[in-house]
Amino acid sequence: MKRILVDAFGSDYAPLEIIKGVLLAKECLECHIGLVGNRNKIEEVSEKNFLNIGDTPIFDCDSEISNKDNPMEITKSKRDSSMATGLTLLAQNKADALVSAGSSGALLVGTSLILKRDKGIRRIAFAPFVPKKVGKFLFLDGGANIQCSPEILMQFAIMGSNYVKKAMNIGNPKVGILNIGSEPSKGDETRKEAFKLIESCDLNFGGNIEPSNIFDSDFDVVVSDGFAGNIFLKTFEGMQDFILSNVESFFDNDMILNSEYASFKNILSPETHGGTPLLGASKLVIKAHGNSKAEAIKNAIKLAYNSL
Repeated sequence: MKRILVDAFGSDYAPLEIIKGVLLAKECLECHIGLVGNRNKIEEVSEKNFLNIGDTPIFDCDSEISNKDNPMEITKSKRDSSMATGLTLLAQNKADALVSAGSSGALLVGTSLILKRDKGIRRIAFAPFVPKKVGKFLFLDGGANIQCSPEILMQFAIMGSNYVKKAMNIGNPKVGILNIGSEPSKGDETRKEAFKLIESCDLNFGGNIEPSNIFDSDFDVVVSDGFAGNIFLKTFEGMQDFILSNVESFFDNDMILNSEYASFKNILSPETHGGTPLLGASKLVIKAHGNSKAEAIKNAIKLAYNSL
């Protein structure tokens, strides 16, 4: 049976919403789910909020790492944190996946130094799912690697394609490169060379894709360096907030439109997608949003389950 660990600390609403999310996940998934963190705090919060954690295993540890901590502390003064403990248990093959809503920087450093990269992989990438007109696509890198060589972009394409086959059950995912134009000659030398390398791989390569066309495309995986990728994602997140805040007033007095609006908002909500896999690690790690509440944690655990 699949074994998933959940970091109970480090996020905005920990540990209460993390515990709630784990209990929701246990209701709909057939797998072993364990919490990592200070046992006394977890049990105290559960009892205070009338949450029956029952036989949910708790892997006890003393501290937690926050966004205020230097990410490198995960291998130093914060080696006994819930995040570091979860990664260590994963590295020791005592679990199949870890879900954490803690510090992105610390999780990236810890995954690289404690869990290690998969054999032959040069960089670990943040790979969030992004909604589009029909379905969603996997986007990497979301910001872990500011500069990427053509060879690394090729690895991202391969990793992304393999992951989508498993997580989304797509037999032959279509892969593209985020670029300023669709022609092979577009972009800087890195993207031009990456185009040639990915084209030579045994992938369903669709070439370059412009940001303006990406949400109406049939691409399943889009690759980029982390600098352009992070700008793209943050622009998209800002547009989400802009669109939702401006259209909300149109739905106030119409119950039918309210229902349609709720459905539309759900598509855009980060809670729906749950989390972001860190591709390239030797074991599965899912980064949930730092402000995740129970539903988002449940969906992050579900993403881990479907990815194994």
